[in-house]
Amino acid sequence: MKHIEKNLEKVRRRIKIAAEIVNRNPDSIKLVAVTKGFDSSVVREAMRLEIKRIGESRVQEAKKKIEELGQLSRRVEWHMIGHLQSNKAKDAVKIFDFIHSVDRLKIAKKLSKK
Repeated sequence: MKHIEKNLEKVRRRIKIAAEIVNRNPDSIKLVAVTKGFDSSVVREAMRLEIKRIGESRVQEAKKKIEELGQLSRRVEWHMIGHLQSNKAKDAVKIFDFIHSVDRLKIAKKLSKK
């Protein structure tokens, strides 16, 4: 899992450089680590490296990870970043702190109702 730490270091360095170029405080930029396709051990490692936001593009995959992590899952914000099907809206509202991918009015209404 050392590669996660190295990649994170590179990303944080790039964020710092980009922020400096536009005269922005690097601490004001929120990094969302996407763990699609990885198991909950990767989320656990990300948390150890002080990642505060986890992005997922599939409701079922996020749900499984959250269940496996138990109480630990509450230490991070969960972000839905992928296409959200209307039949998954009910579950998405329960497990995600943020939903970034509302692409239809129908989905927005369903989310609002839940």
